[in-house]
Amino acid sequence: MSDDNQSEFTCHVVKVVRTEPHPNADRLELVTISLDGKEEFPDKIINSKGDLQPSELVVYVGPDSVVPLDEWITTKFTSGVPIKNPFLFLKERLDAKGKTHYRVRSARIRGVYSPGLLIRLPSALVGHLAIGENVAEPLGVTNYETDRGLIKVGVVGGVSKVRAKDLYPVYTVYSLRKCPSIFKEGELVSVTEKIHGTNFRFGYGGRRRFYYGTHRTNLSDNRGFLTRLRDFVFGRSRVSTNPGLDNPWKRVVVDYALEKECKDARDYIFYAEIFGPGIQKGWDYGLKKLDFRVFDIYHVREKRWVSELERYLVATSCGFTLVPKVAKVFYNLDDIKRMAEYPSAFGQTTIREGVVVESLETGKKAKWVSERYRLSKDN
Repeated sequence: MSDDNQSEFTCHVVKVVRTEPHPNADRLELVTISLDGKEEFPDKIINSKGDLQPSELVVYVGPDSVVPLDEWITTKFTSGVPIKNPFLFLKERLDAKGKTHYRVRSARIRGVYSPGLLIRLPSALVGHLAIGENVAEPLGVTNYETDRGLIKVGVVGGVSKVRAKDLYPVYTVYSLRKCPSIFKEGELVSVTEKIHGTNFRFGYGGRRRFYYGTHRTNLSDNRGFLTRLRDFVFGRSRVSTNPGLDNPWKRVVVDYALEKECKDARDYIFYAEIFGPGIQKGWDYGLKKLDFRVFDIYHVREKRWVSELERYLVATSCGFTLVPKVAKVFYNLDDIKRMAEYPSAFGQTTIREGVVVESLETGKKAKWVSERYRLSKDN
């Protein structure tokens, strides 16, 4: 599976599988699409009736895509010759007045949920693009979601800096919407709540120095002397910012004494979600201070993600709490979708962002983001 499957962000050429009438609107229809020509996308997309035909190739633009509203766009497929912007029709929407870009959102139209939109391939691109191809770059589409922890390394003092190779893997999980058959029907899986916070890594990882970082960036430096010397010689930057306590990652490290608590688990790097006041707007989970929950653990020396049982034993031995367990069930996508819509384990008034499904047979993981979360975030 490609890296594209590890993100909810979608701007791909897809195939129309079939259309069916909207149950509550005569001028609309529900369109079933396929990202690869084999599996059907789990969500139906609402579109104007009769606009699209089965087997037609179109572009699916998912929620949180930011599209340009310029009259013309240039693309490598037309040798730089401008083509009419296929997103111009969005300028007629009330929330697009005066904007140069438009954020695509989820919607519930006449009682039916619809994530994103479908557009026809510009005629100049027909024949250049195949099903499954990511067309975000040629169409000028970007992702609204950003990594809060990403610190870029650029030119410093006239010297180009290159980020040194990360010591520990960046955590990614497949999108269940993009690969719904990653699990077999009836396969035993564990389902946990997906917390809406910010990604966090910490631990010793078999080294003498404590490490912590964001999803993609190191905020500390536990390299040995020879490694630091080598990176210096080759002009590589480690991105060690030594942030103050106003930084949520450092604050959690200090408040929960993580450097001390995980000293007896030196072969492991813990992956957790920080959540609470100030992390995600409107999502404090009823907390007065920041908290964290461990969702996975990496064994550095053996280069493997640990099993569910080992994860529980290692985390609890350090006094850490795991993300809330939802259920252990035999896999069925409809059941997973229902679980994603339940209230959060942190309170009946809090929407659950979604769930993460883990196969207890293969160890594969995939996430399903809830409709309630998407709709609340887009309002």
